[in-house]
Amino acid sequence: MPSALWQAVRDVGLAIQITPMRRSIFETRRTDINALAHDVAQDGILLFDRKADAAR
Repeated sequence: MPSALWQAVRDVGLAIQITPMRRSIFETRRTDINALAHDVAQDGILLFDRKADAAR
């Protein structure tokens, strides 16, 4: 999976850090101000959506 993510974002032209996270964990932790999921929910940019990619 990380290699598929990297292929999806390698040409973005920005320094990025890929941190895969299950959707269930993200949804559970997105309101915890001490969690990475909270920072991502507030400031993150969606670069890859597996569901949207599968629909193509």
